[in-house]
Amino acid sequence: MKKNITQGLKKILGYSWTAGFFRLLHQVSLWGMNYGGGASVEDSGEAYALALLKKKYQQNAWVIFDVGANKGNYADLVIKTFSPEKLQLHCFEPSTRTYSFLQNKIKASPHIFLNLFGLSSKEQPLVLHYDTIASGMASVYSRNLDHIGTELTTEEICQFKTLDQYCIQQGIEKIDLLKLDVEGHELEVLQGGIRMLPNIQFIQFEFGGCNIDSRTYFKDFYLLLKNNFDIYVLLKDGLLPIKTYGEQLEIFTTTNYFCVNKGLGK
Repeated sequence: MKKNITQGLKKILGYSWTAGFFRLLHQVSLWGMNYGGGASVEDSGEAYALALLKKKYQQNAWVIFDVGANKGNYADLVIKTFSPEKLQLHCFEPSTRTYSFLQNKIKASPHIFLNLFGLSSKEQPLVLHYDTIASGMASVYSRNLDHIGTELTTEEICQFKTLDQYCIQQGIEKIDLLKLDVEGHELEVLQGGIRMLPNIQFIQFEFGGCNIDSRTYFKDFYLLLKNNFDIYVLLKDGLLPIKTYGEQLEIFTTTNYFCVNKGLGK
C-alpha cells in the first residue's frame, strides 16, 4: 500500500503543472502549524501558554521576565493572568521613548520592576533602529525591509546588560518564565544567561524574519537549549513538539517557540 502511494505521488511531485498547487499547500500547512502566527498576542498562543502555566503548575509565586516589553501589552496580559500577590514581573525595554509608553501602561510596584535597558550577551551600548516611536519592529540590527516597504530610519543608542548579571544583582536564583521578543537578538540574550539557563522553568522566544538580519538560525537555539529543555511550536491552543532538528525547521516567518525544562517532567 505504502509503495503504491509513493509511486502514485511520484507522478505529480516536482512538475511545473502541480508546483503552484503545492506552493499554496505549503503556505497553508505552515499556517496550520501556526508558523507566521506569532506577531500578535491574540494569534501567537501567548495567552494560552500563560493560562496553561497557571492551571497546570500551581505555585506560591511566579517570577516572570518580559524581555522586549515594548509598550507593555504582554506585561498587561501577565498581570491579568496571575494574582498580583503571587507575581514578580521584570520588564526590560531599552528605548527611552518606548519606555514612557510602558510606564503609562504598567505601573511599577514592589512586585513589578520596569528596567530602562535591554538584555544581551554582554554589557554594552547598542544602536536601536526603528521606523516609528514605540514600534514593535525596533531592532539592534539595521534591517533591510524593502520587500515590505518599510525603512528603519531612526536610531537611538540604548544600554544593555546580561541576564546573568541582572539576576546576580537582584538576588534571583530561579526564573519561572523567560519571554523573549527582541527582534532577532533572542540568541544573544540566552547567551548572556548561560549560568541561569538550568534554573529557568519555561522559555518563550520569537523567531522569524529578524533572524535573517541577525544571521541566527533555529539550529542555534536548538543546540543551545536541547540538553535542558523540550522545545515546542506554540499553537493557539496547544504545543507542537519538535523532537529532532532538521533543515525544514528553518522557517523565517514570525513564530513563537515554547521550551519546558526537562527537570519538570511531562
